Amino acid sequence: MTRDEIEVGIVDLLEKALGVEREEIVPTASLQHDLGAESIDMIDITFRIERTFNIEVDRDELFPDSVFDHNDGSMIDGRLTLVGLQKLKTALSFVDWINVPTPSYVDDIPRLFTVSTLINFVAAKINQKQSSATIV
Repeated sequence: MTRDEIEVGIVDLLEKALGVEREEIVPTASLQHDLGAESIDMIDITFRIERTFNIEVDRDELFPDSVFDHNDGSMIDGRLTLVGLQKLKTALSFVDWINVPTPSYVDDIPRLFTVSTLINFVAAKINQKQSSATIV
């Protein structure tokens, strides 16, 4: 499946899940801030991704509930530390870190979940699935 095909599938499912106009669903659009997604929508989006692309998404794999143990030095007063930023980058390896502003605060993290992030995630999952099928 090509990246363009994945993008079309993501746009289709977001249009249905969120009831937004196709024109609003651009790669840089934040799911929550720009497209109005709420917590329950994230669950729906995950299920739609699984059905649309025939992939399995583990719990907390796409939208992790908690990346940080509040006692591990990941954040201080709501600000991410270097430890926290590294944990975030590891947990969200599908985020295009070069093209998004690095969050300074924990409250900035939802802005990382864009249409492009979903496309990257699905492309990585499909690639992983194809690679493991080749090995078997």
